[in-house]
Amino acid sequence: GQQQQRPTVLRQQLPQLAQKPPPLSGSKPQALQQKISQGRQQARKTRQIASRQPPSESVIV
Repeated sequence: GQQQQRPTVLRQQLPQLAQKPPPLSGSKPQALQQKISQGRQQARKTRQIASRQPPSESVIV
């Protein structure tokens, strides 16, 4: 009976794994968020500099 139940349990866990990432990859999203936040800060700085210089702003856009 156990051998027949195991595949059904795996089938139920597969959709959960597809929706929720495994705990091991939990540290990766945080690093990505940090990179994204840094990228946004850099983008804001470039936008401020671009607003001071109209010609460079047209090049960035």
